[in-house]
Amino acid sequence: MWMRILFAGTGAAEGWPGIFCECDACARARMIGGKNLRSRCSVHFDNEYKVDLPPDTYLHILKYNLNFADIKHLFITHDHYDHLHSDDLLMRREPFAHMSEKNDIHIYGSRDVIGSITDRLGETSKMGLTLHTLKPFETVNAGEFRVKALLADTIRIRFASYIFSTREVR
Repeated sequence: MWMRILFAGTGAAEGWPGIFCECDACARARMIGGKNLRSRCSVHFDNEYKVDLPPDTYLHILKYNLNFADIKHLFITHDHYDHLHSDDLLMRREPFAHMSEKNDIHIYGSRDVIGSITDRLGETSKMGLTLHTLKPFETVNAGEFRVKALLADTIRIRFASYIFSTREVR
């Protein structure tokens, strides 16, 4: 089984170069351009799986010719704005979106992530969003994959990493 993996963004919260930064490294990145310009974190697996929803998602859709209506499973690592820009999910409703099929997006995340989404969006079922609260080390079946949530602690934040594996064991 072949899988297409796209690292749509690999930058930190400020992107790269930093939005207000005038240091030599950021100035050089602006001058050189190309792969030296990094948007905020997001990874796509095939067309149906996505990790994180940064404010650069619309840019990623245009840059990489993605169809966000194809996304069926969205995993959020933590609830900081550079990983969870939930306002984009509001665009899933009419009059903003007219989709040929009404596929739900299954959104997975910690209690804090799911709480942030419901605080911002309110009732999500009418938007075709199905929310799943994951506990550390819990494994879920998501389409063709089994996904295990791992816990990562740092001084300032708690967030999840995910292990994706095929459901077939060979």
